[in-house]
Amino acid sequence: MEEKSTKTLLIEEKTQMLTERVKTELDFTYTKFLLQYRIPFSLVKPLHVLTTEISNQYDSQVLEEYQISRNTATSVAKSISDTLKDFLYSKLSDSPFSLSMDASSDVNGHTYLAICAKYLDPENLETPSTKLLSIIPITTSSSGETLYKKIMDEILISQPIKENFIGIATDDGPNMSGNHKGLSGRLKKTFPYIIAIKDFSHCFNKIYEKALKAYPSEITNIVSDITKHFHYSTQRCSLLRDIQSKMNMKPLEILRMAETRWLTMKFQIERILEIWPALKEYFIEHGSKAEKEYFSADNEASLRTLALLVNSINQYNIFFQNQEIFYNEILDQLKEAFIMFGKYITQGLAGSYDFENLLTIPFEKTKDVEILKGEFCKEVEELLVSNEEFEKKFLLKYDSIKELIPKMSANKKEEIISASIKFYYICLRNMKKKLPFHLEILYLAQVVYFEGDFQAEKWMRFTELFPNILKTSKMRDEYVREVEKMEINYRKLKTKYFNAGNQSSYIKIWHNLKTFYPCMYEVARALFVLPHSSVPVERIFSTMKDIKTIKRNRLTTQSLEACLLGYQHFNTEQVEITDEMLNNYENYKVKVQKNKRRLKTSNSNITQTTKEVEEDKRDSEDSSNNLQQNEVLILEVREEERDIKAKILNEESQQLLLSNEKESYSEMSEGESDEDVYGIMRVTYNTNPNSLKRISGEILVPENMKKIKNGK
Repeated sequence: MEEKSTKTLLIEEKTQMLTERVKTELDFTYTKFLLQYRIPFSLVKPLHVLTTEISNQYDSQVLEEYQISRNTATSVAKSISDTLKDFLYSKLSDSPFSLSMDASSDVNGHTYLAICAKYLDPENLETPSTKLLSIIPITTSSSGETLYKKIMDEILISQPIKENFIGIATDDGPNMSGNHKGLSGRLKKTFPYIIAIKDFSHCFNKIYEKALKAYPSEITNIVSDITKHFHYSTQRCSLLRDIQSKMNMKPLEILRMAETRWLTMKFQIERILEIWPALKEYFIEHGSKAEKEYFSADNEASLRTLALLVNSINQYNIFFQNQEIFYNEILDQLKEAFIMFGKYITQGLAGSYDFENLLTIPFEKTKDVEILKGEFCKEVEELLVSNEEFEKKFLLKYDSIKELIPKMSANKKEEIISASIKFYYICLRNMKKKLPFHLEILYLAQVVYFEGDFQAEKWMRFTELFPNILKTSKMRDEYVREVEKMEINYRKLKTKYFNAGNQSSYIKIWHNLKTFYPCMYEVARALFVLPHSSVPVERIFSTMKDIKTIKRNRLTTQSLEACLLGYQHFNTEQVEITDEMLNNYENYKVKVQKNKRRLKTSNSNITQTTKEVEEDKRDSEDSSNNLQQNEVLILEVREEERDIKAKILNEESQQLLLSNEKESYSEMSEGESDEDVYGIMRVTYNTNPNSLKRISGEILVPENMKKIKNGK
């Protein structure tokens, strides 16, 4: 009965009308498929779109005859991947590009190097395109030398690609960014013109981690303790939701700590403060004495102050994770961050908005450890604000905390303000140490954005920096003429293209200028793709963990790369299945069939050879046995011969020796028998019978007769 009732839910005959009954049957059919194959419910709509497209494009008879297997799908995915990679490499052959890369591990602990390329796509004149290029397994070593060889062998594979390679962005690990043995340093030696950048997001995260040590640990521990309290208990989470409902608050969960997420602390603090009243009520009812003390006025003010500090620096981390930014924005943001932090804790002229003036303050002279102890550099200490001034300049400006500060105890307020000043001091020190404020390309790149007056000397500097772009003497001469021409027309061009009414992107503006300034356009293209972040690679690894799960842990590197490239192109772009993809797959199938035939022939030859070897072995064994038998027989015959001949010699040879002992060997009669000669030779010359040979086929003589005779 169950089988029959289930079958009645299926559509037994095709109908052109979507009745309520038919809709219900379709709903059950799709849902059954999702449940059967553990597919997320969110995919039901794309699944319906797919089945509709297939049914509209192909006849039902074709679909009934069609079959596909897992191996076929894997082969098709690899074929698509090869086509997409060829497409990307062709882009890199035609456009300047930079690389960003990082290493990470999958669920099995296998390490991969992911490489993304930033380039200009002729079909996208708004922003540079950043795409995954390749996933390379790292097996025995992750040293700078190993990574360098992999990049040279698998990425920079042709001369046009090498000439268009303009820059690289990595994290600040020594194997990546080391000047001598790191990947960046080795690439810089091979390609002196490339721009090597340490990822700005990584830099700001490192600065934040160092500065956070200045804040009292008992405050930061409140965040981690509350997180752990709810992390291991669904019952506690349920009780918290009930309290939020009673207080007419939106039910929100406590966010968990993720060590690999840069902004985890920021989001955790914000969530705790967002549901602070509900948390306070929860711990009053269910918390321990120590946990109830979390919600004192001092701790709330301290947590809200920490939130302000964390947000002030993490906003720049978030900014630099954006891939659609240009180098004029990068320099502005770097300067802004330094000015903001410097203004918070310095006074007088140092507390102004003058970047160059702030940059001269020797924040870097004092080590982090010394700052944490309150041991400041004398030149800096004279410029630092007092606690009262910091309270006015910073804390009392924010609504979220200005009413809590007066309620704090004097000692706690003093501690928190002092910690906040140290926080920004460490930020400024490490910003000077890690951020490239003096990197020449940051200032030179501003010319392509038409900011300020025309600066011909900056444009001319690119003839030295980019020999791979301005390749020939003729091209450089033409470039000089274009610079001179633009200097004359600069104001007119700036008014025409860079005004409030013109919303065109920088790339599109320079695309329009290409006709009159072709060489300057090539330089501008290179500047547009300069690297600033390796965040795209981090996102690739997040996607990789969604694809290569514990249940799919046997995916090969090639299949994993195919999944990532396919997801990147089919999910983010309107990329159709092209004839090139289909042709590549057909060629792939032909190649596979040839390999199968070759393998079959090879296996057949191996089998035949194995049989021949076994037969030869048997023949050899038989021959060896026969030889051993023959040797035994020969030895027996020889022994018998020796006995007979010895008997004859005993009876007759003595008489012959007495009568002929004075005669020489040359006087022997040719008519003597072999046996007689044999006996004479043996007795007279003490010759081994094995050394006898026949002369002229008639008589026997010892081979070493002359030697023995002379010796005697």
